Amino acid sequence: MNEKDHKVTPEDLTVLARLLLRLNVPRSGHLLRHLLTTCSHMNVPGAVVQLHSLLSAQVRGGKNGSKMAQVDLAATVKRLARIAPEHAGAAFKMGEMVEAEAEGMEEALEKAEEWFEKAGQGEVMEGWVRLGMLRRNRGDLGGAREVFEKAAEMGSARGCYFLAQVMEEGEGEEGIAGVGGKRLGLLTRAGAGGVVEAAYELGSYWREREAKFAKEWFLVAASQRHAESILALAQLLVERGDIRNARTWAQKAAGMSGEIGVYGTEMLQELSRMEEEEMQEKREKQKELEELEELEKQKEQEEKGEQVEQVEQVEQVEQVEQVEQVEQVEQVEQVEQGEQVEQEEQEEQEKQEEQEEQEKQEEQEEQEKQEEQEEQEKQEEQEKQEKQEKQEKQEGSRGE
Repeated sequence: MNEKDHKVTPEDLTVLARLLLRLNVPRSGHLLRHLLTTCSHMNVPGAVVQLHSLLSAQVRGGKNGSKMAQVDLAATVKRLARIAPEHAGAAFKMGEMVEAEAEGMEEALEKAEEWFEKAGQGEVMEGWVRLGMLRRNRGDLGGAREVFEKAAEMGSARGCYFLAQVMEEGEGEEGIAGVGGKRLGLLTRAGAGGVVEAAYELGSYWREREAKFAKEWFLVAASQRHAESILALAQLLVERGDIRNARTWAQKAAGMSGEIGVYGTEMLQELSRMEEEEMQEKREKQKELEELEELEKQKEQEEKGEQVEQVEQVEQVEQVEQVEQVEQVEQVEQVEQGEQVEQEEQEEQEKQEEQEEQEKQEEQEEQEKQEEQEEQEKQEEQEKQEKQEKQEKQEGSRGE
């Protein structure tokens, strides 16, 4: 295998240094500084920029070896100045240094603007943002808006936030929804990008409109220890009755300095009072509930006793009704039996009368039959007599 296949370039070392920075590897400071210094001496622009950031932090922190860091920082600044005209990251660093040392001097601030503009032209979004801030500070709202728009177009959250600010200042329309609603969109992008001021402003906007959205935006900023948002979130949670979470954020506010800490402490006291009132209310409700349950038990027992009495009364009534029903049945049976006997007697009497009538009719028929027979006999006797008389007449006639 060729040795060139194993060759490590300065750019590779710079990438390694960036990884160490990003991963925050413990006890890697010396190695990191050595790597960046080596690459810086080899004229790697990215390494020069990273080394400048590292040394600046060490000098500000006053760590061991800060004097040596100051010496190295001075040398790094010279390298930075050499590469800045051709390197956007270096140009941005130069702009930061010039602005920090300007102390209000207009000429120095103009130079800082030039460096930030060069950084922005090299696709460093924050370059446009810092340029816009300088222009805004000197009253050039039109120029500030122009470069903030460039930063916003590149996706800069801070660019969106500051563009929303200069739009309000330049257009003279107050409120998030001003300038045709564009500010609301810009602040939403800025808040989503982690700009705590934008998130706080959005939370304040939605607080009177939609508490759910207000809570979300205050939480975005409060999670990044934005003092006003922490306090506002605690207040909002109190309003929504979420005392437990409100106490958590009020404690964070109380731990801060200044007015926020005072307000946070007062809120904790108020929350304690509210919690005590809530506990008292719960105890009273519990007592009322227990009394109500006791009354319900008594009522249930009374109702049960009344039900027993009602059952006994019903049973007594049913028993009386049953006796009456039996007596009534017996009476009905007696009546029916009497009616049956009476009917049988009547039938017997009718039968006797019918029999007597029949016998009477038979006697009458017999009598009529006898009379008829007697009449017939009488008639026969008469006929016989007439016949005899006739015969005697005939015989008398013959005798003559």
